[in-house]
Amino acid sequence: MIKNILKKFIVLFGIGFILFGFNFTNVNAEEIFTPTPLECTAPQILNEAGDTCVDVVATPAVLVCVLPQVEVAGVCTTPAVEPTPDPVPDKLKEQVVIRNGDIILYDGFYELPESGIISIPDKDGVAHDIDARSVLAIFYGIDNTSDNFSISTLEYSGVYDSLYMKCLTPSGGESLCDNWQYVVNDSYPYVGMDKNVLSGNEKIYIYFGQQNRVLLNKNSIKDNEELNITAEKYDYEHNLWLSRSGVTVGVTKPDPNNPWSPNDEIQKRVDDTTAVATFLSVPEGEYNVGIKEDYYWPTEKLVVTKFVPENNGGGGPITPLPPKTFSISKAFEFLLLNQKSDGSFGSPMYTDWVAIASKAGDNADLKSKLANYLKSNPIDSGVVTDYERRAMALMALGINPYNGTDINYINKIIDSFDGTQFGDTSLINDDIFALIVLKNAGYTGSDEKIAKDVDYIVSKQFSDGSWGSIDMTGAGIQALRGFENINGVGEAISKGESYLVSNQKSDGGFGNSFATSWALQSLFTNSNILRAEDYLVLKQQIDGGLENIGDDINTRVWSTAYAIPAILHKPWSSIMDNFSKQEVAPSSSPSSSSTSSGSEEIKKEIATPVIAVEEKKDIEVLPKLEDKKITKLAIKPIVKTSVVKNIKVEKPVSQKLKEEVVRGNPLSASAIGASESNNGFLSIIHNLISKIKAPFVWLLVKLGF
Repeated sequence: MIKNILKKFIVLFGIGFILFGFNFTNVNAEEIFTPTPLECTAPQILNEAGDTCVDVVATPAVLVCVLPQVEVAGVCTTPAVEPTPDPVPDKLKEQVVIRNGDIILYDGFYELPESGIISIPDKDGVAHDIDARSVLAIFYGIDNTSDNFSISTLEYSGVYDSLYMKCLTPSGGESLCDNWQYVVNDSYPYVGMDKNVLSGNEKIYIYFGQQNRVLLNKNSIKDNEELNITAEKYDYEHNLWLSRSGVTVGVTKPDPNNPWSPNDEIQKRVDDTTAVATFLSVPEGEYNVGIKEDYYWPTEKLVVTKFVPENNGGGGPITPLPPKTFSISKAFEFLLLNQKSDGSFGSPMYTDWVAIASKAGDNADLKSKLANYLKSNPIDSGVVTDYERRAMALMALGINPYNGTDINYINKIIDSFDGTQFGDTSLINDDIFALIVLKNAGYTGSDEKIAKDVDYIVSKQFSDGSWGSIDMTGAGIQALRGFENINGVGEAISKGESYLVSNQKSDGGFGNSFATSWALQSLFTNSNILRAEDYLVLKQQIDGGLENIGDDINTRVWSTAYAIPAILHKPWSSIMDNFSKQEVAPSSSPSSSSTSSGSEEIKKEIATPVIAVEEKKDIEVLPKLEDKKITKLAIKPIVKTSVVKNIKVEKPVSQKLKEEVVRGNPLSASAIGASESNNGFLSIIHNLISKIKAPFVWLLVKLGF
């Protein structure tokens, strides 16, 4: 009996395990027990555990106020704000110092009054209205509140409608009249004190004495003595005289009829370091010495008397004066003094000749300013001699005459050649200077234009050996030098030299400084011609320039520029730099005149330094394709799938792996996840149990369970 019961139990346990033990793999939602949630009736709510309804405990609300409101008795209110009083501005004050030499008459601050008008009486008791904030009003107010001084005389000018302080009297002292200056914030105003209205916090100085002055080493000298003049300016804060640079000292003869326009100005710029202007000698006479920039006010008196050598009393010879020499440095000082602010000397002619002189004497200051001016101010006058002179100036300063400026001056000169000569057929000077320029611009005697121009110049020489004048003969000799290998040139140069020697004057000159300079420049190797230097020395004045001091300043600049290369024995060919020749293409217009504006095109070359440029052959840029093998790069194109046929479409990874397993590929099979295999097996068993479940229940009923 017990044994049968045990057997039945084991069978039931096994069947139960089969029926219910494998059902965990796919549990239906309806087989899982879900407790019914507890619902509470308001105002109750669930507790935190969720198993009990509890009453709601009311929490009192916290009052939050937004600034600037604050809580007062549980209410947000805006507090009353006390108004901030406007700041009281500081009173505007003026610092005033009144000085007489080393004596300070007043040094203090005076409050600037409100804007308005005040009345001030003049010396005659007549009241005049002035601005309450003017310098004179401040000065007048200090006078009324200080015992240090008093305005003793105040004059009115109807011409200027202005009050003028004539005299100021210090306490216990003598009156100080007229010679006073006033300064506001380190600046000398150009209006009277009653017209200068202040804005506040200025510093005002009033002092007695001159603003500037000149000091002479002697007020009386001999005409062979050196004169040193120092320019000074007054330091009113410290009562000191300081050196004043950047000004020009003038030694002038007064004109009684026009004191503001003196005669015979001898000018010299002071040294930038020492502020001293040195005059080696001054002609006999009486002079006023002052600063040109101050319109020669104030001035110092200078008396120059003639030097008379003393006799030794024994009837012996008189000691001779040391020989005078030409001063190149003073000549350049004269030129610098007359240079315009833009670097020029007014006319292009004067500017060009000074440029040539500046290179001859290697004056850096002149060269720098002139180079900038010439490069930015080309000339295109249509006159060949203008182009030649400008080319000489450019070449002297190292500027390429072909392309150093907007104008190709060599092209202009070449354009003027008519097959025989350059420029105007009635002139010889344009042919001479064309030759002077072109031989430094890369042209030689083998050039047809040069050879023909040389022949033309030689043919125009007069029977006396000249080319019409002293100066043009000197220029002609300079032009022909270097072409002696051309027939007739050597003889022409010799005849020209003989003409110059035979026409030299007893004083060494050739009638004037211009002709003398060009004669000396062309023939300085001749000992007789060297006497021309003595003539130029006598022409140089105390200010460094040539010609008389009262002569036209442009004439003096011109003459001085001519003399410098002559004194230095430098012909034009040695002053100018050499430049390589640049070929000129034929003119595109057959009707072009000899004074063409330069329409011809220039082949591009480097002119300085001289570089030999090999002519390059034409390059075939686009060769024919049939003559060349072209290697193509194998590049796989990117093509859209919608327009490409027979494109293999990749399958999903899982499908690929399954197909690999079917084909028996072990690597593909191993890639399938284990969880996927297990889930499939359990699903099969579960379906099997579901199908046999009903028969087993029926069997248990039959067995009596």
